[in-house]
Amino acid sequence: MSKSTDCNKNSDPLKLIRDGANQEQRLSPALDPSYVPVNEHDGANEMVFVRALSEFVKYFDNTNTANGNWAPFFSNDPSLRLAVAYIQNIEDYKTQIKSYFDFLNNLDNETNEPELINNLSYIFSCLSTLAKQLDDLKEGLPAEIAMKATLKNLVQTQLAPAFQRLISYQKAGIALSLVKDISPSVSLKILGILPDTFDKVLTSGFSKDWITSNATDWNVYVASITPESSVYGDPTGNPLNPTFVRTNHIATHNLFTSVSDQFLKVFARVIGEAKLALEFTFTNWDKHSPHFALFLSFLRLMEYAKNEANTITERHLDFYYREVLQLKEKPALPAKAHLIVELAKQAASYQIKTGELFKAGKDDKGIEAFFANNRDLIANQAKITSLKTLYHHGNEAVGSDANAKKQSGRLFASPFANSSDGLGAKLTSADLSWQPFYNKTYQEGVL
Repeated sequence: MSKSTDCNKNSDPLKLIRDGANQEQRLSPALDPSYVPVNEHDGANEMVFVRALSEFVKYFDNTNTANGNWAPFFSNDPSLRLAVAYIQNIEDYKTQIKSYFDFLNNLDNETNEPELINNLSYIFSCLSTLAKQLDDLKEGLPAEIAMKATLKNLVQTQLAPAFQRLISYQKAGIALSLVKDISPSVSLKILGILPDTFDKVLTSGFSKDWITSNATDWNVYVASITPESSVYGDPTGNPLNPTFVRTNHIATHNLFTSVSDQFLKVFARVIGEAKLALEFTFTNWDKHSPHFALFLSFLRLMEYAKNEANTITERHLDFYYREVLQLKEKPALPAKAHLIVELAKQAASYQIKTGELFKAGKDDKGIEAFFANNRDLIANQAKITSLKTLYHHGNEAVGSDANAKKQSGRLFASPFANSSDGLGAKLTSADLSWQPFYNKTYQEGVL
């Protein structure tokens, strides 16, 4: 084991640092009764839950025969489509995509050719699935919802050119045997569905907004896109594994990474705007199917029960403090603050009288707040010019050699107490604090 460094100067990133000036800073968030609500799901979560549940409920036709399930009744309403986007956790998507890129950028994976190909293929699968889901969301929204026009514009101006490049890169990757038509076996859902293979997504068809040429048919447009292999680089002359060189080259190529970044930006914007669009379908769109309108009404009424249930923790805590422990509230006290006054250079002294007011900004209601001076004070130009200390050492040994006991009873003077070494060195502590009387340094428990 190597010899440890100065124990007093060890820094811990998890160390709790508080200045003691903020009451909220001293309160752990977990102690707030609302920190973990009884039911933290909103209407969007409930809609998605019922949509998933409907697949397990059998539908019986007018002959009392099981004929499919209830999913069609809870799948096509615009509110449900927007709810799926609203509850999407984009951090999960970002983390998953980043893990694929990280694998391709890690030199330790140089010889793992199958996984290099797989991870690159997963990126194509996820991006194409996201493109398809955004297209389905756009096509499934009615014209009255502004988000449809926003999505249409984003697809035509930003996503369609990027997707065209992605198709050309995927074709080249297939030809070079660097990409396979596979999808990742992960639980990540992209706008409600698991990632699918690139070819299956392409053959499912896209709207005309994704076509950047004069073609009118999607399949004709895809067939006209030529492979682009330049993003895979040339492994000739490189001592590393050719598969690693080429997959790493595309994973770090700005033309390829910009495609991923472009989709991520649009994805984040869609999630951000889905909440407003969802609220619009609740309050300003009256073309829901009768059964779904009743369902939405039920969800809105359920919010009252949810809000009431979420007060249980606070009411239980309140009952425990007031009725069981019989604690009494202390009366309200006026706030206090310490004020530092520094005179202007031309003023020799100035009297601050009792009751004189000082501005303290505005309170929560926007009303101007003031602090009143509680005693007479005559401020002058006197200042502290230096901080010095004198320390009398006890019997503790200093060091472990023959001279360890010779420091006993010695006096140590510091000409600059507010310094890192007591001699004027610059303070290096995070909060610019210093030892009030001495700077002791311990190594392996020895002073």
